[in-house]
Amino acid sequence: EFFDSENLKFAMWYLPERVCGNEFRILRSVADALHYIHGEGVLHLDIKPENILVAADLGVRLIDFSLAVTKRDRLLRFGKQQWGGTPLYMPPEQIRGEKISPAADQYAFGATAFELFCRKPPFMGVNQSSILEKHLRQPAPSLRTQVKDAPAEIDRFIQRMLAKDPKDRYPDMAAVKSEIARLEEQFGTQWLGAPPPTEGQAA
Repeated sequence: EFFDSENLKFAMWYLPERVCGNEFRILRSVADALHYIHGEGVLHLDIKPENILVAADLGVRLIDFSLAVTKRDRLLRFGKQQWGGTPLYMPPEQIRGEKISPAADQYAFGATAFELFCRKPPFMGVNQSSILEKHLRQPAPSLRTQVKDAPAEIDRFIQRMLAKDPKDRYPDMAAVKSEIARLEEQFGTQWLGAPPPTEGQAA
């Protein structure tokens, strides 16, 4: 299928008209996709803005299943694993090579949601090791440190998805979808204000 689009990372900075005011719509679409693939027993394991396509008509696609694993794959693996992934978005259990579940994708989705709302990943560092260490040890930053008018409930929503222990996250993506719908209806996106300038605008 040809899908005329750009990835979300690019769109956040260079095509703000595709993103600004549509943040919840994009999150809903990705949550729908994750809910579907989890129902099929598949984990994506590399959720990040670069793997989300956004078209001019606001259609959204989740791409790059190169690291995806099925339920059968997981059942046949024993001991520590090298799951792969992108350091900026990886949950602690994936970093440690431990048993993974749909909660791993939820964590990466939470990190993506954080970035979508403030244009900055929750954890950054001078190298991959320092970023991974923050995912393992450091509490997730509050969205309100980056977006001063962010509603506390939206901050708590993201914080829960970024919980270190998978058991402390939402039970599944259906629950995440319900929360997205509730928060969108209650708060909308007016609290986000103007987007950050692109490099061209900043110059």
